[in-house]
Amino acid sequence: MPGWLVVFLAVCGAVIILLALWGLVFPRRLAPRLRHEELTDLREVEGLSKKDPFELADARLRLQNDLRTTALQAVGGLAVLAGAVLAFEQLREDGDQAADAQTLTRQGQASERFTRAIDQLGSSRPETRTGGVYGLEQVASQHREDNRLAVTEVLVAFLHRRAAHSDWNRDCGLPARLGTRAPDLQAAITVIGRQESERADPLLDLSRLDLSRADLREAKLQNTNFFITDLHRADLTGADVSRVNDSREEAANFSRVNLCKAKLVGTNLSGANLSTAYLHGAQADKETIWPRGFDWRDAGVLCKNCS
Repeated sequence: MPGWLVVFLAVCGAVIILLALWGLVFPRRLAPRLRHEELTDLREVEGLSKKDPFELADARLRLQNDLRTTALQAVGGLAVLAGAVLAFEQLREDGDQAADAQTLTRQGQASERFTRAIDQLGSSRPETRTGGVYGLEQVASQHREDNRLAVTEVLVAFLHRRAAHSDWNRDCGLPARLGTRAPDLQAAITVIGRQESERADPLLDLSRLDLSRADLREAKLQNTNFFITDLHRADLTGADVSRVNDSREEAANFSRVNLCKAKLVGTNLSGANLSTAYLHGAQADKETIWPRGFDWRDAGVLCKNCS
């Protein structure tokens, strides 16, 4: 029971006792009953009828009763108020306990779903692994503060285990779409790319991955390490790979990244280090944002409607 409620109930109890005493004592002092001697004296007062002294005595009794009734009503009202406050506080405590129990239940369910989704990532069936990826996204969305970074780290580790490569060559052929040849990998990079990042998030490590022909449209991949990542023919339309935190000195690392024939229409590359990136045949437009001082012409980019 909170301290304020204890004080409130103590004050109410004291006031109730005082009102009870007041109802017992004060009416007798304010309108005392006429003694026999006083009635005798009143009968002898000239001009008073024989009934007048008795009517006066009855009036005093009624006044005493009215005062007692008022005091009892005040005591009853205060008691009802105290009971209502106590009941409200009890309901609030019950509600808080129910909410806490519900939170614990949700956390337990989230933990169970998290574990089950990770188990699915180890399945030999791609559709089961894909289901595990989206199961993790659901856990992250329902419990963002607790699970967002953990889910991202699990999915990044999953990509490194299943999409890692030692290096890429400058073959600009036409591989199958990532979503066709490896739907679980496409699901993982999709989920990672639509997570809302925060300023204090660590560097997102997508280095040395084979993400050729991946669908990264509108992906949020700020402050990301793409070192030696194969993104040729990937679709980065509207993607944001700028720095997530302007206070950091490092840029998004695109060192030796393969963006051959990648689609960079409307892509924000303002914070990317493209000095050693391979961009031959990449498609851009006037909405594409390049790093300061970068010459897309020299890099072999095909820019539509660009001057």
